Amino acid sequence: MKQHNFRREADEYLDWSLGKPTSPHVNEFAAWLGLTPSNLSRRFRRQVGVHPSKYLKRQHVLRTVKMIKTTDAGY
Repeated sequence: MKQHNFRREADEYLDWSLGKPTSPHVNEFAAWLGLTPSNLSRRFRRQVGVHPSKYLKRQHVLRTVKMIKTTDAGY
């Protein structure tokens, strides 16, 4: 079984997904890693301490806020 660094891989997935018109999603992240959503969920929670959807949502919001503050996107 491949050893994953889920926090790093989630951050890479979030970077990749920033240009997409849809929000990051656990099912897409799982497929991106070649895992089933349930396998990802179990292993991610064990390693990171939170459910992947919670991690993705929080990091997505933080990145969006940072982007708005540091670009002309806000005005």
